[in-house]
Amino acid sequence: MSHFRRFQKKIKEANYPKSIPEFAAELNITPIHLNRICRSVSGHSAIQLVHRYLIGEAQKYLTHTSYSISEIAYLLKFEYPNYFAKLFKKYTGLSPVEFRKKQRS
Repeated sequence: MSHFRRFQKKIKEANYPKSIPEFAAELNITPIHLNRICRSVSGHSAIQLVHRYLIGEAQKYLTHTSYSISEIAYLLKFEYPNYFAKLFKKYTGLSPVEFRKKQRS
């Protein structure tokens, strides 16, 4: 459980992009062990937890700022805004533009 809490803290503090092996190395465990811990505690893989955190941050930006989708993608350290939009839709079922419209209606 302490590894899981430390991983969650590292997700929030990370200067992305950071790979799961990099997170695991910081925790002095293997990526496989990190994934096992994440799945047993949350039911999600390590990368899913990282993505969920990033999507949550994106939702805050989309709701509370007027930044463009590209600006939000770059703020969250995505190299390509189209990848950010694709990932966002995968996790929320809406494109970032659709999400923003829904929040404002």
